[in-house]
Amino acid sequence: MGFDQTRFETKISDEFLCPICLDVLDNPVYLPNCDHVFCNECIKNWMMMNKSQTCPMDRKPSDPNQFQQPLRSFCNLLNRLNIRCQYKTCNRFIKLSELQQHEQNCFQNPDNLNKEIICPDCDSRIKITENGHNCLDHLKSMMEKLTTKNNQLETIITKKNEQIQQQLKTIETTKKTFQKEKFEMEKTIQQLREEIQAKNDVLELANVNINDNDNQTNSLQSSPLLLPSPLLPLSMMNNNNEASSSSADIISPRRPRRHAPPAPPPPPSLKPQPPPHQS
Repeated sequence: MGFDQTRFETKISDEFLCPICLDVLDNPVYLPNCDHVFCNECIKNWMMMNKSQTCPMDRKPSDPNQFQQPLRSFCNLLNRLNIRCQYKTCNRFIKLSELQQHEQNCFQNPDNLNKEIICPDCDSRIKITENGHNCLDHLKSMMEKLTTKNNQLETIITKKNEQIQQQLKTIETTKKTFQKEKFEMEKTIQQLREEIQAKNDVLELANVNINDNDNQTNSLQSSPLLLPSPLLPLSMMNNNNEASSSSADIISPRRPRRHAPPAPPPPPSLKPQPPPHQS
């Protein structure tokens, strides 16, 4: 579809009108078989709807793959036409070749309401829809905002520093307490080690004594004087005893047994005797 003729600043010559939509040509194409010019969208839609690849003006065959751009001189004249912006609140007239770029950046474009641009004088960001921008007023406003923000940050920093100092004090106190407990614990551990070492020394000495006693006992038990004779039957033991006695008598005659001397008479009693009975 072409551009509405009423949007243009001057009356448009017929050579710049599309024969199909009767509006000013938009993206024109040239049919080489008949030298007619149409809007690109218009001619393609017409051929698709009519299912015919012919020119609507003279019915000559026209292959869409063979469409061409119009002559450069024709395009230059067309692009120089002044057209009004499509947004109603914008009354600017722009060359047709610059229309697309203008409408993309137009202040009245709804898509641009939240967009910002950089002021070339003060480098501040302002909304594209903002009118009457004053660099000095804007800088004063920014300065006030920055001052307020700076004061807020200084207050926050002061509070944070106080919190940090308090935390450092707490950490230092905790550190001292920990060091004290560590010292007491190390002292207790050293005492326990000394007690354990003393008990180990006592146990070691006891083990030495026990080993010495065991060695002495083993030596005594292994002595031939203390080895017990093998058990013999009772009859053999009696015979052996008799034989031993006979042998002893033969070797050394028996001496007469000495009798023990008689016991001396008991000493006189020292207990007083009762007086004789008088009749």
